[in-house]
Amino acid sequence: MSTRFLSRIRAEYAQLAQASLLRRHPTIDQRTGVSYRLNGHQVTGFCSNDYLGYAAEAAPPIAEAVPLGAGAARLISGNSRELRELERDLAHLAGAPDALYFTSGYQANIGCLPAVLQTGDLAYSDHLNHASLIDGLRLSAATIERLPHLHAPPRTPSPASQTGLTWWVLESTYSMDGDSPRPEDLQRHHHDGADTYLDEAHSLGRYARGRGWAAHHTLQPTLTIGTLGKACGAVGAFAAGREEVIDHLRRRARTAIYTTAPSPTLIRLLRRHLPRVAGPDGDRRRAKLRANIQQLSHELGITTDSPLFPLLIGANHTALEISAELLQRGFHVQPIRPPTVPPGTARLRLTVTAAHSHQQIASLAKTVRELLAQRALPLRSAAGHHA
Repeated sequence: MSTRFLSRIRAEYAQLAQASLLRRHPTIDQRTGVSYRLNGHQVTGFCSNDYLGYAAEAAPPIAEAVPLGAGAARLISGNSRELRELERDLAHLAGAPDALYFTSGYQANIGCLPAVLQTGDLAYSDHLNHASLIDGLRLSAATIERLPHLHAPPRTPSPASQTGLTWWVLESTYSMDGDSPRPEDLQRHHHDGADTYLDEAHSLGRYARGRGWAAHHTLQPTLTIGTLGKACGAVGAFAAGREEVIDHLRRRARTAIYTTAPSPTLIRLLRRHLPRVAGPDGDRRRAKLRANIQQLSHELGITTDSPLFPLLIGANHTALEISAELLQRGFHVQPIRPPTVPPGTARLRLTVTAAHSHQQIASLAKTVRELLAQRALPLRSAAGHHA
């Protein structure tokens, strides 16, 4: 290793420390539901994406022997009948004819976007799109135009020089703001003959029968990306759409082609778990989640139907200080800072789940109000504050 490389990373470390932007992985032990130990503190977690409370539960037992690994990529010898059955289950969950499984939402986006966007295409990208969408667009051959957050693409005719398609790349629920686009804007976009690439990471599983925001609003995007690591409480992701679109991805999405197929053990577990998410047990949890969202909305005075409550703090060091004090009082709330959010909009992102109790929510809200009042900071949502 060269001394110049060490000097470079040490200088970057010093810059990040000076700006209160260092990040470290919190180590969690002895997890039981939303309660666990973090850095020696027994805490209640309010920063998980496990909206329905499935992730912390034990996986269903598998009595029969199932191979641990697939042994190869799907185009070699790693494909299986049960994996295709899982993909049909996922397609049904998304309200689409077919689906393709990926190891993560990030892998899905950086694989699918370059596969469907071609030279001559124009892609409108929401200003607050997730990093995986931004990176997938960068890997594509399309011309990219950024839209102000939640603004729809212009309805003007495509430039005469444009020979390709017009795409709108967006999310159904934005993880750092907790807001959503207007369904009528997507309907109008489709009516105009344009295409939509919709990431449902924070919406899938939160609506009736375990579906996402698009199915709830009877929308049919060109391509829907769903992830299983949030409301579904598992792991992995998928792209869903018409059979021809998914077959195109099987031929072109490099992150699905050039990787080992998923573990047969995982496939079996997912197939047993998804009916819970889509069925009566999931409905009961969704009802509890809605009640908990309403309670925290009331306690904080913030109107939302999202489980995400981003509280604007502003300064990076202040967000760190409040997060540390919350930890001392028994609450785990991660501070969110640039580059994840725009400079000057550091925030505390509270997330409520179906596993939280009425008392846990009330106690968190009371503590947050106290800590903000001590610093003369207003209690306001970060949604709409895009410095």
